[in-house]
Amino acid sequence: MGNRTEPQNTKAKKILAKTFPWPAQLYTPENLYMTMTQNAKQFELDWDSYAQNYSTKIHQELYSFKRNAWIREIERHIGCLSSKKILDVGTGPGFFPIVLGEKGAFVTGIDNSEKMLDTARANCVHRNLPISFQKMNAETLDFPDSIFDCVIARNITYALSNPEKAYKEWLRVLMPNGFLLIYDANWFHFLVNEEEYKNVMLFLNEYHNITGYRNETYEDEVVKFSSHILSRPLTYYKRPQWDILFFQKQMGICVKVDYNVHTTAYSLDEQFEYRPTPLFVIEVKKYCM
Repeated sequence: MGNRTEPQNTKAKKILAKTFPWPAQLYTPENLYMTMTQNAKQFELDWDSYAQNYSTKIHQELYSFKRNAWIREIERHIGCLSSKKILDVGTGPGFFPIVLGEKGAFVTGIDNSEKMLDTARANCVHRNLPISFQKMNAETLDFPDSIFDCVIARNITYALSNPEKAYKEWLRVLMPNGFLLIYDANWFHFLVNEEEYKNVMLFLNEYHNITGYRNETYEDEVVKFSSHILSRPLTYYKRPQWDILFFQKQMGICVKVDYNVHTTAYSLDEQFEYRPTPLFVIEVKKYCM
């Protein structure tokens, strides 16, 4: 489904390998599943090791304009948060459970990293909020059908091993007329698309010339997740086009996409930093009335 971007030529691979300090191993459908299976446990361990750094970032967001910006963003999709039952998939250090819980929502945060959950619980310990955290695979949920008003996933879908399975699971646990909100970006498609790759390289030069600094998102984050990124299916598809096709053609469900959410969720500096891969949101309503 959709147009999968194949690694386009050996020249692109050599450019990639020279620019980033790892071998540019681009996966094919034949070895993709095996690689994802082999990397699954290491992926979990890697997320464990990043828990404290991500918790620091979450604290910065909690005490910035982003707290209210994200409340307004979620409310514009699902209305008043009070008494809403919300599932936060890939909750990390617990940003959404905290800010939504403070508005009266009953939030369940799940993550596959125990260390992430430990930091989330620590961040919530003195807040007395209606929040629960559970260790759970995002693609196989241990919940009965139709129990949440809203499912939220922020910057997690790019890392899924089986996005079709995950999306079906997230819809399964939604109540009728519930909303699925997917926040993500085309974070790493440039690694398998030569034209996008060149544009990112030009941007990195521009970023350095203007700021005098390296762009950590593209020069450090890519390196950090390199062994996992290229083994994830959605790296090879242009998004959110792939997601739209999945929901509309396979599931027959209404989809709305906002390509400008980064203008309210990011600071001006972040909008520049993430310019090649702006944040989008996919709004999926379980049943169209």
